[in-house]
Amino acid sequence: MAVNKVRISDRHKKQLVSIRYSPLLENHGNYKNFRFKNFLKPLRTSFTPYYSEIQAINKNASIANQHFKEAYELITDYNSKMKKAFFENNLQKEMNKIKTDTIVHCKRLAKKRKEEIDRGVHEYANYIVSMIHSSFINEA
Repeated sequence: MAVNKVRISDRHKKQLVSIRYSPLLENHGNYKNFRFKNFLKPLRTSFTPYYSEIQAINKNASIANQHFKEAYELITDYNSKMKKAFFENNLQKEMNKIKTDTIVHCKRLAKKRKEEIDRGVHEYANYIVSMIHSSFINEA
């Protein structure tokens, strides 16, 4: 496609440029593949500075899209980290609860063992046998 692209530094100047079709159609044609776009005859028309900026606008749009993609990736990464931290926090709370329950249970067993030993060794032996017997009953 032989289209002259002119960058006009002064926005008040107009210049005649050889183009095949309007700059908007050219911009649209860059994204769509038209079969007959090369059959149009070139014509000379005034080319305002606005239309000479289309390529810069497209470049800025692609940069903005890239920034949006990076921001989306950052958001999804942050979201996954927050979910992971939330689940780890809940897991840590459950583990702490189990630890405190275990400590309380061990203290209760130690206190019961001390009471049974104070009553006599035979009472402690009976206590151990009853604990083993209850564990077999609970499993069945």
